[in-house]
Amino acid sequence: MGNTKLSLLTTNPKLPFWGVIATFAVAEYALTYLNLKAGFIIYLFLFILLSTQAYLKNKGAEFYLYLSLTLVPLLRTLSLSLPLSATPLIYWYLITSIPLFIVGWLIVKAGGFKLNEIGLNLSNLPLQLAIALGGGIMGFIQYLLIKPAFFIHAGTVPELLIWIIVLLVCTGFLEEFIFRGIMYNAAEKVLGSKDALSYVGLIYAILHVSAKSFGFIIYVFVVALLFNKLFTWQRSLLGLSMAHGILNITLYLICPLVIGF
Repeated sequence: MGNTKLSLLTTNPKLPFWGVIATFAVAEYALTYLNLKAGFIIYLFLFILLSTQAYLKNKGAEFYLYLSLTLVPLLRTLSLSLPLSATPLIYWYLITSIPLFIVGWLIVKAGGFKLNEIGLNLSNLPLQLAIALGGGIMGFIQYLLIKPAFFIHAGTVPELLIWIIVLLVCTGFLEEFIFRGIMYNAAEKVLGSKDALSYVGLIYAILHVSAKSFGFIIYVFVVALLFNKLFTWQRSLLGLSMAHGILNITLYLICPLVIGF
């Protein structure tokens, strides 16, 4: 029986990667329903494990995927470990996004990928603009689904403009760079295009367990699938990044102001 299980793992190299998703789910459940310390420890363990696996693979598609997956526990451990409780939210976004941008770029360089492969191009600008505008509709739907626990109050026009830039760059572009440009690209080479669509979509949906709404998690999964499909089609992050940023601007700035909190 033991030999059968070992044989299954060696003949199906995809299984460990699906196991990673299950562990992400356990960590998010711990963070949301148990305590922050338990979730932090699980994510720290995952970061070490994924980094070790990447080191053992040394090169190739699996190496790049393991490296890209380290960005998930890194994102969570950074947000939980940095002493930023007294820091204004706008600076919190900036401070936590900087190491993620740096590590993401190092992973791109380690994987030897060209800018065009990870979607850093300006192809088909009219279509990218159309995709971007869809973010407003998605943000409105998301607002109706969860009514976010906080909203952004910008008292002055300069403060409003700063928030718009931060949401576009530190949430919109950063998350698309991580989940589409890096992670989806890596998953596609190991799992194939079809499985990569659902794989990255599931990871992104799991990271929204803290909303404590099953309907919302399903909605996030569907949006992630759509974004993955658009990336497969266009291989550009421009429209997706703007759509993601506009979604958050609509959710945290526009809807609370227009509809009322």
